[in-house]
Amino acid sequence: NPVKDEAKEMFLDFFAVPSNDERRRVNDGVYTSYEWGPKSQRIQVIILDVRYFHSEFKPTDDYGAPFKERYIPDHDKEKRLMSQEQWRWLGELLARPANVRLIVSSIQVISDGTGFECWRMLPYERERLYNVLQPTLKKTRTVILSGDRHIGGFYKHQTDDLYEVTASSWTHTIPYGMFDDCTNAQECDEKDPRRINDFVRVNHFGMINLDWDNREISIGLRRAETSEAVNEKGDANSDDLLQYHVLSIP
Repeated sequence: NPVKDEAKEMFLDFFAVPSNDERRRVNDGVYTSYEWGPKSQRIQVIILDVRYFHSEFKPTDDYGAPFKERYIPDHDKEKRLMSQEQWRWLGELLARPANVRLIVSSIQVISDGTGFECWRMLPYERERLYNVLQPTLKKTRTVILSGDRHIGGFYKHQTDDLYEVTASSWTHTIPYGMFDDCTNAQECDEKDPRRINDFVRVNHFGMINLDWDNREISIGLRRAETSEAVNEKGDANSDDLLQYHVLSIP
């Protein structure tokens, strides 16, 4: 991308990132991290940048077909989603103690049902991510947060205790029948063995609640006020909770 540096600066300006922030100086993206809380209640948030450095995805050989709508998996081991420096940085963060770890990826990680931009398109990079996370999962409740799909959903890794929640979009979620004549989840939702429930297809946002007394993290997708089906006051209250999962905290 010939304008990625300009786009990076616009991103940092939009979020009012200070001029002395490290992200203004590094030359491979806007990744960053945050930590809060005392011992036994430690929260770590890792925000990845998987677009600034990533290699080109392999174009599909069957445009629009299920599982290969735009791209197909590329087994070239030289292709990358993150720079070597970002991988090193991630490894250092994962070595730090945390009770809850939230990993933010702008594109989906665990999903195996989409042919759009996602980690599945570079299998060796996704396996590398799984491999660095796997040793930490018994001691740390790890959840991946993603978006970019204009639908919402929950996913679980095929073997490890690793979950992902995708929340999008606040304003333009894809309803049934937008691109074809389907009218329900069985007809419309992509087939994906990693997804736990049907897609959420109304405008929504994600919410996370931590209950340290019971050692639980609750993750929900809640109806947004931009949805047509809000209550009379226009509120997105508890009646508008669309999907909800509770996970234990080690």
